[in-house]
Order: sequence, then C-alpha cells, then structure tokens
Amino acid sequence: EGFTNGSRHSISDDDEEYLPIAELLAEALYVNTSLEELCLYENHIESRGAKALAKALHKNNILTTLKIAVNLIDFE
Repeated sequence: EGFTNGSRHSISDDDEEYLPIAELLAEALYVNTSLEELCLYENHIESRGAKALAKALHKNNILTTLKIAVNLIDFE
C-alpha cells in the first residue's frame, strides 16, 4: 500500500505482471521529485530488482525511507 497523488494505492504482489515492479520503480526513482517513503514489503522482489533499486537510490536524494523486508533478495 502506498500513496498516489495523496491517496493510498495498492499493487497486488500475487499478479505475475507485477513481478518486475522493483525494476520499474527503480526507473521512476531516477526522476522522483516527491516520493519520500516507499514500502515494498512482501512484493517478491528478487536480487536483480534490489540491485536496480540500489543503483537508483544513489541518484535519488528525495526518498528517505525504503521498507524492503520479506522479499526474495539473495545477499551475495
């Protein structure tokens, strides 16, 4: 659950088409100008998506909180 233009929005993590969500969000984080907190708890994010998010966060100075627990990230 998150906010979209001031209102809450949810993405079902059970839907196959949302599995690359971390990579899509990483692209959005490069140009983010308002999102300060992002909760990706239990979204089936894998290592590839986590790496994309990490790369994007190096460029992003707006996001201050990222919750990414209970995912499929393999810490190498």
